Amino acid sequence: MMITKSGKTLKINGNYLAHDGRIIKGQIIVENGIIQDIKKPETKKIPDDSSITLDLDENDIVFPGFLNLHTHIDYNTIPIWDSVKAPWNNRFEWRKDPGYLNDIKNVIGCITNQWKQKNDPSSDCIKNREKILQDDKNWRPIDTVFTVTSEIQAISGGTTCIQEMIGLEHDNPDHSPNILIRSTASASDLDFPQDKIIFSVIDFYRPSPSSTEIPVKTDSLDIFDKGVKKGNIISTLFHLAEGRSGFLNMDQKFDKYSRNEFEEFMKHIRSFERQKIIPMHLSIIHGCGIDVGNKDHIKFLKHYQISVLWAPISNLLLYKDTLCISKLLKQGVNVALGSDWSPSGGKHILEEARFALWFVNLFDKEIKSYDIFKMITTNAAKCLGIGRVGEIKIGNFADFLIFTKPNPESDAITALLSPVSNDDSIKCVIVNGRIVYGNKKTFVDLKIDYQPLPEEGNSAKNKGVSLNSSLDFVMGRDIKRIEFFLKNNIYRSWNRSHFLATDDKEYLSRLEKLKNDISRKSIQVKKFYGL
Repeated sequence: MMITKSGKTLKINGNYLAHDGRIIKGQIIVENGIIQDIKKPETKKIPDDSSITLDLDENDIVFPGFLNLHTHIDYNTIPIWDSVKAPWNNRFEWRKDPGYLNDIKNVIGCITNQWKQKNDPSSDCIKNREKILQDDKNWRPIDTVFTVTSEIQAISGGTTCIQEMIGLEHDNPDHSPNILIRSTASASDLDFPQDKIIFSVIDFYRPSPSSTEIPVKTDSLDIFDKGVKKGNIISTLFHLAEGRSGFLNMDQKFDKYSRNEFEEFMKHIRSFERQKIIPMHLSIIHGCGIDVGNKDHIKFLKHYQISVLWAPISNLLLYKDTLCISKLLKQGVNVALGSDWSPSGGKHILEEARFALWFVNLFDKEIKSYDIFKMITTNAAKCLGIGRVGEIKIGNFADFLIFTKPNPESDAITALLSPVSNDDSIKCVIVNGRIVYGNKKTFVDLKIDYQPLPEEGNSAKNKGVSLNSSLDFVMGRDIKRIEFFLKNNIYRSWNRSHFLATDDKEYLSRLEKLKNDISRKSIQVKKFYGL
């Protein structure tokens, strides 16, 4: 359960995106983390020590907080992975590759173990460990440090609800505590019954030992089946059919295992009554084995009201391929976005949305910025099957991103998703009625305690984060420790992934190269499909 909260009433005066898509000037009144009222802007200022008033400029827009329903945040200190073997056919190839094991899995495992056993002389995967161990005070639990650093990266892009921390090496989530933002693991965060769960799954299937093209079920599928009978699952977020879709790889076509995995799943779900499946709000993560031109595939998704969680950057970096998502949208399939993880994904969900709009518009100009915006707000809320998130209206959670339009004349959502927009345009992010991230000036003006981000670039030097004092998380101290472990492990020396995209030259360079590669490829793709 998150520990972000505010004891004071918050009043926001300015322009906001209403639930019907209009930009309206008003005053949003927040009490106990809930939007209690929305009315005309306050013109006469009455001093009140029991409340905080945030007066916005004309170019500032209040958006609902974003949902990121696919991410592995415990890996998000590692920058984009430069695998020499990519593109892969599917997820099971790179997961067992020595390069991945050395560069990512072993590094995270080393940091976790060394942090927990820092005074054990037999722990020797960190070089020069005596230098960092001289500072033996206030070592916070490693899961807390990973969570805080990863959530800061997420929240810098407006994420206020995120998929629970879930590792790649096993079927069950870690259930590590969330701190700054809402988690799908917490019933209290999202106001669903305590006897219900949102089920996050790594794999329902894996390749058979006898054939790399034949899927066999995992224990997670048995747990899911029991949940169908028990009726205790309100949403299911699961990896399925992750690999080459065939959309961009016309010569190689689709990955056979991924297609077989999806069709095996179709058979399994069709063994249940429809009314048993729909309340479980199934969302396929990746789903590249779906044939968007196959009427039976689309009929199946729509019949059982199954959503797709799309992670285009990760798909394209790992497989040089992804779904033709516009065809799913135009056939009425609900699509939301996920940023996956920093070794192959967007810096945060806003970066993923900006890239998604660019990619889709390469092939289909009919998909608009508002269609993509819904993928990180209302469409994502549909995936969870819960209310109170994704829209600004009375009774919803007080989770907001306040964004400053660089151009006063531009449409708000178009400006938000423009690649020209950068981290400087994020004025602040509010979770549960508390300002947790934003410009230092905002914290200073409102007399809110904060810690500055590490000065890793021109944007970060102007940003800060407000953390609950009970965490005893000290930005400079704890970030320095993570950086030392990343740099000095025996497997792969890494520089920490920067918090902000604008400041991360390596990240921006990789995305620019990816865009250039896809742009060149798009000429052949459009010719092949007659787009």
